[in-house]
Amino acid sequence: MEVQIISKEIIKPSAPTPDHLRTYKLSAFDQLAAFSADIPVILFYSPTAEISSKNSDDLKKSFAETLTNFYPFAGRIKDDSSIDCNDEGATYIEARVAGNMSMILQQPDIGQLEQLQSCKPDENVDEPCGKVMLAAQVNHFDCGGIAIVVRIRHLAGDAASLASFVKQWGAISCGVYDNSAGTVVDCSSLFLPQDLSCLRNPIPLKFNISAKRFVFEGPKIAALREKLCKGPYLNRPTRVEAVSALIWGVVGEDSETKKVTRLATVAVDLRKRMDPPLPQHCIGNIVHVAVANWEAKEVDYNGLAGKIHESISMINGEYVKQVYADGSFLQFHDTENGDDGTRS
Repeated sequence: MEVQIISKEIIKPSAPTPDHLRTYKLSAFDQLAAFSADIPVILFYSPTAEISSKNSDDLKKSFAETLTNFYPFAGRIKDDSSIDCNDEGATYIEARVAGNMSMILQQPDIGQLEQLQSCKPDENVDEPCGKVMLAAQVNHFDCGGIAIVVRIRHLAGDAASLASFVKQWGAISCGVYDNSAGTVVDCSSLFLPQDLSCLRNPIPLKFNISAKRFVFEGPKIAALREKLCKGPYLNRPTRVEAVSALIWGVVGEDSETKKVTRLATVAVDLRKRMDPPLPQHCIGNIVHVAVANWEAKEVDYNGLAGKIHESISMINGEYVKQVYADGSFLQFHDTENGDDGTRS
Protein backbone atom coordinates (compact mmCIF):
# COMPACT_ATOMS: atom_id res chain seq x y z
CA MET A 1 0.00 0.00 0.00
CA GLU A 2 1.36 3.38 -1.02
CA VAL A 3 0.29 6.56 0.75
CA GLN A 4 1.13 9.88 -0.89
CA ILE A 5 0.74 13.12 1.08
CA ILE A 6 -1.11 15.65 -1.08
CA SER A 7 -1.17 18.59 1.31
CA LYS A 8 -0.37 19.50 4.89
CA GLU A 9 -1.52 22.70 6.55
CA ILE A 10 -2.58 24.33 9.76
CA ILE A 11 -6.28 25.12 9.97
CA LYS A 12 -7.42 27.73 12.47
CA PRO A 13 -10.85 28.06 14.10
CA SER A 14 -13.44 29.78 11.93
CA ALA A 15 -14.08 32.36 14.68
CA PRO A 16 -11.64 33.84 17.22
CA THR A 17 -11.72 32.71 20.83
CA PRO A 18 -13.00 35.46 23.18
CA ASP A 19 -10.35 37.04 25.40
CA HIS A 20 -11.92 35.75 28.62
CA LEU A 21 -11.51 32.15 27.34
CA ARG A 22 -7.91 32.45 26.21
CA THR A 23 -6.54 30.39 29.12
CA TYR A 24 -7.76 26.83 29.58
CA LYS A 25 -6.80 25.42 32.98
CA LEU A 26 -5.58 21.85 33.17
CA SER A 27 -6.86 19.53 35.88
CA ALA A 28 -4.73 17.00 37.75
CA PHE A 29 -5.99 14.31 35.35
CA ASP A 30 -4.85 16.38 32.37
CA GLN A 31 -1.43 16.87 33.92
CA LEU A 32 -0.98 13.14 34.45
CA ALA A 33 -2.21 12.39 30.93
CA ALA A 34 0.59 14.57 29.55
CA PHE A 35 2.93 11.63 30.21
CA SER A 36 0.82 9.33 27.99
CA ALA A 37 0.81 8.78 24.25
CA ASP A 38 -1.67 10.57 22.02
CA ILE A 39 -5.05 8.99 21.19
CA PRO A 40 -5.95 8.07 17.58
CA VAL A 41 -9.21 7.05 15.92
CA ILE A 42 -9.71 5.89 12.31
CA LEU A 43 -13.09 6.12 10.60
CA PHE A 44 -13.63 4.26 7.32
CA TYR A 45 -16.29 5.43 4.86
CA SER A 46 -17.27 3.25 1.92
CA PRO A 47 -17.62 4.96 -1.47
CA THR A 48 -21.13 6.43 -1.67
CA ALA A 49 -22.71 9.39 -3.42
CA GLU A 50 -22.95 11.20 -0.08
CA ILE A 51 -19.26 10.72 0.68
CA SER A 52 -18.24 11.68 -2.84
CA SER A 53 -20.18 14.93 -2.54
CA LYS A 54 -18.06 16.00 0.43
CA ASN A 55 -15.14 17.72 -1.20
CA SER A 56 -11.98 18.91 0.45
CA ASP A 57 -13.20 22.45 1.02
CA ASP A 58 -16.38 21.21 2.77
CA LEU A 59 -14.39 19.07 5.20
CA LYS A 60 -11.90 21.85 5.92
CA LYS A 61 -14.66 24.37 6.55
CA SER A 62 -16.51 22.10 8.97
CA PHE A 63 -13.19 21.21 10.64
CA ALA A 64 -12.51 24.91 11.29
CA GLU A 65 -16.03 25.40 12.65
CA THR A 66 -15.60 22.47 15.01
CA LEU A 67 -12.32 23.90 16.30
CA THR A 68 -14.23 27.06 17.24
CA ASN A 69 -16.23 25.09 19.81
CA PHE A 70 -13.26 22.96 20.88
CA TYR A 71 -10.96 25.97 21.08
CA PRO A 72 -8.38 24.44 23.48
CA PHE A 73 -7.62 21.90 20.72
CA ALA A 74 -6.47 24.79 18.53
CA GLY A 75 -4.18 26.21 21.22
CA ARG A 76 -0.68 25.49 22.49
CA ILE A 77 0.71 24.48 25.87
CA LYS A 78 1.35 27.55 27.99
CA ASP A 79 2.83 25.93 31.11
CA ASP A 80 2.38 22.87 33.32
CA SER A 81 -1.14 23.90 34.32
CA SER A 82 -2.71 25.60 31.30
CA ILE A 83 -3.21 25.78 27.54
CA ASP A 84 -2.99 29.08 25.69
CA CYS A 85 -6.12 29.15 23.51
CA ASN A 86 -4.43 31.34 20.93
CA ASP A 87 -6.21 29.94 17.85
CA GLU A 88 -2.92 28.81 16.27
CA GLY A 89 -4.83 25.90 14.80
CA ALA A 90 -4.61 22.15 14.24
CA THR A 91 -2.78 20.06 11.62
CA TYR A 92 -4.83 18.96 8.60
CA ILE A 93 -3.38 16.48 6.11
CA GLU A 94 -4.79 15.06 2.88
CA ALA A 95 -3.37 11.94 1.30
CA ARG A 96 -3.94 9.67 -1.69
CA VAL A 97 -3.85 5.90 -1.08
CA ALA A 98 -3.16 3.51 -3.95
CA GLY A 99 -5.47 0.53 -3.78
CA ASN A 100 -8.88 -0.49 -2.52
CA MET A 101 -9.99 0.22 1.03
CA SER A 102 -11.22 -3.36 1.39
CA MET A 103 -7.63 -4.62 1.50
CA ILE A 104 -7.31 -3.00 4.93
CA LEU A 105 -10.77 -3.73 6.29
CA GLN A 106 -10.68 -7.44 5.49
CA GLN A 107 -7.38 -8.08 7.25
CA PRO A 108 -6.31 -5.04 9.30
CA ASP A 109 -2.57 -4.78 9.69
CA ILE A 110 -1.05 -2.43 12.26
CA GLY A 111 1.66 -1.40 9.82
CA GLN A 112 -0.87 -0.36 7.18
CA LEU A 113 -2.97 1.50 9.73
CA GLU A 114 0.10 3.40 10.83
CA GLN A 115 0.68 4.55 7.24
CA LEU A 116 -2.70 6.27 7.32
CA GLN A 117 -1.64 8.28 10.37
CA SER A 118 1.03 10.71 9.23
CA CYS A 119 -0.63 13.26 11.51
CA LYS A 120 1.22 13.26 14.83
CA PRO A 121 0.10 15.96 17.28
CA ASP A 122 3.07 15.29 19.55
CA GLU A 123 5.53 16.18 16.78
CA ASN A 124 6.57 19.68 15.75
CA VAL A 125 4.78 20.97 12.69
CA ASP A 126 6.54 23.03 10.06
CA GLU A 127 5.57 26.31 11.70
CA PRO A 128 6.93 28.39 14.57
CA CYS A 129 3.77 27.76 16.61
CA GLY A 130 5.19 24.48 17.92
CA LYS A 131 3.34 21.30 18.84
CA VAL A 132 -0.34 21.09 18.03
CA MET A 133 -3.04 19.66 20.28
CA LEU A 134 -4.93 17.87 17.53
CA ALA A 135 -4.27 16.61 14.01
CA ALA A 136 -6.42 15.06 11.29
CA GLN A 137 -5.65 13.19 8.10
CA VAL A 138 -8.12 12.50 5.28
CA ASN A 139 -7.04 9.52 3.17
CA HIS A 140 -8.63 9.15 -0.30
CA PHE A 141 -8.53 5.60 -1.72
CA ASP A 142 -8.60 4.77 -5.42
CA CYS A 143 -11.94 3.02 -4.90
CA GLY A 144 -13.56 6.26 -3.74
CA GLY A 145 -13.58 5.33 -0.06
CA ILE A 146 -12.21 7.63 2.63
CA ALA A 147 -10.39 6.92 5.89
CA ILE A 148 -10.34 9.86 8.30
CA VAL A 149 -7.81 9.79 11.12
CA VAL A 150 -8.00 12.13 14.09
CA ARG A 151 -5.35 12.15 16.80
CA ILE A 152 -5.37 14.18 20.00
CA ARG A 153 -2.67 14.84 22.57
CA HIS A 154 -3.72 13.05 25.74
CA LEU A 155 -3.07 16.18 27.76
CA ALA A 156 -5.97 17.91 25.94
CA GLY A 157 -8.54 15.17 26.41
CA ASP A 158 -9.46 11.51 26.76
CA ALA A 159 -11.10 9.12 24.29
CA ALA A 160 -14.54 10.53 25.08
CA SER A 161 -13.25 14.03 24.26
CA LEU A 162 -11.95 12.81 20.92
CA ALA A 163 -15.27 11.10 20.19
CA SER A 164 -17.14 14.33 20.95
CA PHE A 165 -14.93 16.26 18.52
CA VAL A 166 -15.40 13.68 15.76
CA LYS A 167 -19.18 13.53 16.27
CA GLN A 168 -19.50 17.29 16.15
CA TRP A 169 -17.27 17.54 13.07
CA GLY A 170 -19.53 15.01 11.36
CA ALA A 171 -22.70 16.80 12.46
CA ILE A 172 -21.46 20.18 11.22
CA SER A 173 -20.34 18.64 7.94
CA CYS A 174 -23.81 17.16 7.43
CA GLY A 175 -25.56 20.37 8.50
CA VAL A 176 -27.35 18.81 11.49
CA TYR A 177 -25.36 20.25 14.39
CA ASP A 178 -27.30 21.82 17.25
CA ASN A 179 -25.11 24.46 18.92
CA SER A 180 -27.18 24.59 22.09
CA ALA A 181 -24.58 23.30 24.54
CA GLY A 182 -20.93 24.12 25.17
CA THR A 183 -18.06 21.66 25.12
CA VAL A 184 -15.57 23.24 27.50
CA VAL A 185 -15.94 22.85 31.26
CA ASP A 186 -13.34 24.00 33.78
CA CYS A 187 -12.53 20.83 35.73
CA SER A 188 -9.49 22.27 37.49
CA SER A 189 -11.64 23.08 40.53
CA LEU A 190 -12.86 19.47 40.68
CA PHE A 191 -9.44 17.87 40.22
CA LEU A 192 -6.97 20.37 41.60
CA PRO A 193 -3.74 20.85 39.59
CA GLN A 194 -0.68 19.36 41.27
CA ASP A 195 3.06 19.85 41.43
CA LEU A 196 4.27 16.92 39.33
CA SER A 197 7.96 17.70 39.52
CA CYS A 198 8.42 14.33 41.26
CA LEU A 199 7.38 12.66 38.00
CA ARG A 200 9.82 14.47 35.73
CA ASN A 201 12.32 11.61 36.04
CA PRO A 202 10.14 8.56 36.62
CA ILE A 203 11.63 5.20 37.51
CA PRO A 204 12.04 3.25 34.25
CA LEU A 205 9.83 0.17 34.05
CA LYS A 206 10.14 -2.71 31.63
CA PHE A 207 7.16 -4.62 30.29
CA ASN A 208 6.66 -7.39 27.79
CA ILE A 209 3.69 -6.16 25.77
CA SER A 210 1.91 -7.93 22.93
CA ALA A 211 -1.03 -6.62 20.92
CA LYS A 212 -3.74 -8.76 19.34
CA ARG A 213 -7.03 -8.01 17.63
CA PHE A 214 -10.22 -9.74 18.76
CA VAL A 215 -13.59 -9.32 17.08
CA PHE A 216 -16.72 -9.94 19.16
CA GLU A 217 -19.91 -10.00 17.10
CA GLY A 218 -23.17 -8.84 18.66
CA PRO A 219 -24.88 -12.28 18.85
CA LYS A 220 -21.78 -13.83 20.42
CA ILE A 221 -21.66 -11.14 23.10
CA ALA A 222 -25.38 -11.62 23.81
CA ALA A 223 -24.82 -15.37 24.23
CA LEU A 224 -21.84 -14.71 26.51
CA ARG A 225 -23.92 -12.41 28.71
CA GLU A 226 -26.60 -15.09 29.04
CA LYS A 227 -24.01 -17.70 29.95
CA LEU A 228 -22.44 -15.52 32.62
CA CYS A 229 -25.85 -14.99 34.25
CA LYS A 230 -25.58 -18.51 35.66
CA GLY A 231 -23.92 -17.84 38.99
CA PRO A 232 -24.35 -16.24 42.41
CA TYR A 233 -22.20 -13.15 41.90
CA LEU A 234 -24.02 -11.20 39.18
CA ASN A 235 -27.48 -11.48 37.61
CA ARG A 236 -26.68 -10.01 34.21
CA PRO A 237 -23.34 -8.45 33.25
CA THR A 238 -23.04 -5.59 30.79
CA ARG A 239 -21.28 -6.17 27.47
CA VAL A 240 -18.07 -4.59 28.83
CA GLU A 241 -18.21 -6.68 32.00
CA ALA A 242 -18.86 -9.90 30.07
CA VAL A 243 -16.06 -9.44 27.53
CA SER A 244 -13.63 -8.20 30.20
CA ALA A 245 -14.40 -11.23 32.37
CA LEU A 246 -13.83 -13.57 29.42
CA ILE A 247 -10.41 -12.09 28.59
CA TRP A 248 -9.43 -11.91 32.25
CA GLY A 249 -10.46 -15.51 32.82
CA VAL A 250 -8.56 -16.86 29.82
CA VAL A 251 -5.41 -15.13 31.04
CA GLY A 252 -6.06 -16.42 34.56
CA GLU A 253 -6.25 -20.02 33.37
CA ASP A 254 -2.58 -19.87 32.42
CA SER A 255 -0.58 -22.07 34.80
CA GLU A 256 1.86 -19.28 35.65
CA THR A 257 -0.77 -16.67 36.56
CA LYS A 258 -2.62 -19.09 38.86
CA LYS A 259 0.15 -18.59 41.39
CA VAL A 260 -0.43 -14.85 41.84
CA THR A 261 -3.25 -12.41 42.46
CA ARG A 262 -4.73 -11.41 39.14
CA LEU A 263 -5.80 -7.83 38.52
CA ALA A 264 -8.13 -6.40 35.91
CA THR A 265 -8.41 -2.69 35.12
CA VAL A 266 -11.29 -0.97 33.35
CA ALA A 267 -11.38 2.70 32.35
CA VAL A 268 -14.51 4.41 33.73
CA ASP A 269 -15.89 7.67 32.35
CA LEU A 270 -16.62 9.95 35.32
CA ARG A 271 -18.86 12.44 33.51
CA LYS A 272 -22.14 10.78 34.47
CA ARG A 273 -20.82 9.68 37.84
CA MET A 274 -20.02 13.14 39.15
CA ASP A 275 -22.45 14.95 41.45
CA PRO A 276 -23.78 16.94 39.70
CA PRO A 277 -23.01 15.12 36.43
CA LEU A 278 -20.81 16.78 33.84
CA PRO A 279 -21.98 17.18 30.23
CA GLN A 280 -21.21 13.95 28.40
CA HIS A 281 -19.59 15.86 25.53
CA CYS A 282 -17.28 18.05 27.63
CA ILE A 283 -13.56 17.73 26.95
CA GLY A 284 -10.71 16.90 29.28
CA ASN A 285 -9.36 13.78 30.96
CA ILE A 286 -12.30 12.79 33.13
CA VAL A 287 -11.66 9.11 33.61
CA HIS A 288 -10.79 6.80 36.48
CA VAL A 289 -9.40 3.27 36.40
CA ALA A 290 -11.44 0.67 38.27
CA VAL A 291 -9.32 -2.20 39.61
CA ALA A 292 -10.65 -5.66 40.43
CA ASN A 293 -8.64 -8.55 41.87
CA TRP A 294 -9.18 -12.31 41.92
CA GLU A 295 -7.21 -14.47 44.34
CA ALA A 296 -9.02 -17.77 43.89
CA LYS A 297 -7.06 -20.51 42.14
CA GLU A 298 -9.99 -21.62 39.99
CA VAL A 299 -11.55 -19.35 37.38
CA ASP A 300 -15.24 -18.53 37.83
CA TYR A 301 -16.40 -16.31 34.97
CA ASN A 302 -19.55 -15.22 36.76
CA GLY A 303 -17.40 -14.31 39.74
CA LEU A 304 -14.95 -12.40 37.56
CA ALA A 305 -17.79 -10.42 35.99
CA GLY A 306 -19.14 -9.76 39.49
CA LYS A 307 -15.77 -8.43 40.65
CA ILE A 308 -15.55 -6.08 37.68
CA HIS A 309 -19.13 -4.92 38.24
CA GLU A 310 -18.40 -4.26 41.91
CA SER A 311 -15.24 -2.26 41.20
CA ILE A 312 -17.03 -0.10 38.63
CA SER A 313 -20.14 0.41 40.76
CA MET A 314 -18.21 1.84 43.70
CA ILE A 315 -17.01 4.78 41.58
CA ASN A 316 -19.64 7.43 42.27
CA GLY A 317 -19.64 11.14 43.02
CA GLU A 318 -18.77 10.66 46.69
CA TYR A 319 -15.92 8.29 45.88
CA VAL A 320 -14.48 10.69 43.34
CA LYS A 321 -14.69 13.55 45.82
CA GLN A 322 -12.92 11.58 48.55
CA VAL A 323 -10.12 10.34 46.31
CA TYR A 324 -9.47 13.34 44.09
CA ALA A 325 -10.83 16.54 45.57
CA ASP A 326 -7.74 17.44 47.62
CA GLY A 327 -5.13 15.88 45.37
CA SER A 328 -4.23 13.28 48.00
CA PHE A 329 -4.16 10.55 45.35
CA LEU A 330 -0.73 11.85 44.35
CA GLN A 331 0.76 11.89 47.82
CA PHE A 332 2.14 8.37 47.46
CA HIS A 333 4.87 9.77 45.21
CA ASP A 334 6.29 11.66 48.17
CA THR A 335 6.67 8.47 50.19
CA GLU A 336 7.76 6.10 47.43
CA ASN A 337 10.28 8.40 45.79
CA GLY A 338 13.29 10.08 47.29
CA ASP A 339 14.11 13.75 46.73
CA ASP A 340 16.19 12.86 43.70
CA GLY A 341 13.39 10.83 42.14
CA THR A 342 14.80 7.42 43.10
CA ARG A 343 12.89 4.80 45.09
CA SER A 344 13.78 4.89 48.79
